[in-house]
Amino acid sequence: LKPGDLIDSIDGTTARKLDLDTVSARVKGKAGTSVRLKIERAGKLLDYTVTRRQVDLPVVESRIIGNKVGYISVSSFSSGVAVKFARALHALEDQKIAGLVIDIRDNGGGYLNECLDMLSNFIPHGTALWTREAGGQLNPVTVNGGGVSFPVVVLVNENSASASEIFSAAMQENKTALVLGTKTFGKGVIQRSWDLADGYELKVTVEEYYTPNKNTIQKKGLTPNIVVADPTPALFGTLPGDGQLARAVQTVEEGKRP
Repeated sequence: LKPGDLIDSIDGTTARKLDLDTVSARVKGKAGTSVRLKIERAGKLLDYTVTRRQVDLPVVESRIIGNKVGYISVSSFSSGVAVKFARALHALEDQKIAGLVIDIRDNGGGYLNECLDMLSNFIPHGTALWTREAGGQLNPVTVNGGGVSFPVVVLVNENSASASEIFSAAMQENKTALVLGTKTFGKGVIQRSWDLADGYELKVTVEEYYTPNKNTIQKKGLTPNIVVADPTPALFGTLPGDGQLARAVQTVEEGKRP
């Protein structure tokens, strides 16, 4: 498999209309088992059988770029990510950063509690989101935490979904950060999942969520404060080639705030 390959089907089932969370769940599995993938590459369809194994990826990565601008990328809101994020943030603060870029592009979501814990680093007290069960009323979900004195930019794209949209909307509507990039995926529901026999998974939508200003995300996405087109995939995460990242760094260096 190569970067840029498109997943056409998973174990014989088309993946073209599946959301990012569902694709991820179907590709993942117990180490030692296999998954059949049909891949589109340069207009051709290719078949692969991939053996799953344990893969430990850095969910949180951080560094300083530009003129004392802190950069933290978060690839998913997986278990334990909030603690790793807080450690990265504190390490950057110890280096006297002038501002921060939080990159959640291509982050398909994860656990709501991890998202809320990450938000608590920036929102002293406020509404993170509203939830509604079937036929029920809106219920606020609040966070109480700290705050930062420097400007913050959150980077998003069309693959930023679910918990990523909760995070970016809360930062945007609580006037804590500017959101930059392209409109997000548009997954405004909260789901629970159960593992079944033979590698199947049951996923049930249990709640809808709304932004702090009671706007819906479902099938609409979140519009950034600053819209910048996606970079060429090969230049993603590089400077100056990644135009979104370059603009985010510039925005922070100029001291712009909501």
